[in-house]
Amino acid sequence: MLHIRTGKLTPHYRSIPLAALLENLYQILLPLSQRKEVTFDLDIDKDVGAIEADENIVRHIVYHILASSLRATPKGGQVRLSARRDTDQVCIVMEDTALHLPEEALANMMNPFPRLENSPLRGYEGWEVGLPLVMRYVDLHGGNLELKSLPETGTVFLVYLPIKPRTHH
Repeated sequence: MLHIRTGKLTPHYRSIPLAALLENLYQILLPLSQRKEVTFDLDIDKDVGAIEADENIVRHIVYHILASSLRATPKGGQVRLSARRDTDQVCIVMEDTALHLPEEALANMMNPFPRLENSPLRGYEGWEVGLPLVMRYVDLHGGNLELKSLPETGTVFLVYLPIKPRTHH
């Protein structure tokens, strides 16, 4: 985190077969979903292809969101990981049927230094520190993170990453 704040983190770009990376993370997290009795679905377009990115950073982005979603989703709920390729970017979608995140919680999550005391996020284990870091990682890759929290259905995370990096810092 310190490296990102000081601008010293330099991504090491190389070609990553995205489907293989996502399938690997799915396999790693499957036991957690089974312990929690949460349905965990994987749906990756066969033509998602490769992206030029820092594999460790992409891995961290997806792992953190999925692990947090699986922890937050109650027994009997569902988490879904999907990915598709657009013209010049890929979209990795992570959806869950966890508790609805209130607007103030979302705003606090987006803050690079979230308040943890009396936070509306109390009870949303794992989100407090991780999401600002995930957002910095996505930003570092020239991508975007969209978050939609729906009162009746849960939360959808959309991570857009360019197929080729737009800028090398």
